[in-house]
Amino acid sequence: MDWNVIVKEIKYSFSKPSGAVDQHGSKMETRVKLQFDLPKSKGLSPEEKSIVAHKFDHIVSKRGILQLNASRDRSQLANRKYVTERFQDMLTELFKQVPKRVPTKRPKTGNEGRLKVKHEVAARKIGRRKPEL
Repeated sequence: MDWNVIVKEIKYSFSKPSGAVDQHGSKMETRVKLQFDLPKSKGLSPEEKSIVAHKFDHIVSKRGILQLNASRDRSQLANRKYVTERFQDMLTELFKQVPKRVPTKRPKTGNEGRLKVKHEVAARKIGRRKPEL
């Protein structure tokens, strides 16, 4: 994944935000729509493209265009920065290397202590039983 190439492939479009907004929001196009064309991308390998398409199938169109929207701020620039950071975080989290777990054994002393406590609890419960006649 080459982020410098991916940034150049991102396209932005702007529109008026929906919902209840103030006078500024109803006049200005502050909502930002990020569009990233997966099939034409040179910043992702074919394997990475298929992973992104599969993982984010809910925001990828049938033509393979990934779309994100942002309209949380009153500023177009702030929304653009926010949606770009969100897109970058999504990709880096998806391709983050997870360290392989090294299996370990329980230490013998820990096992002995655990068994000792088990036997004590069992003896206590046996002592609570009704005596046999």
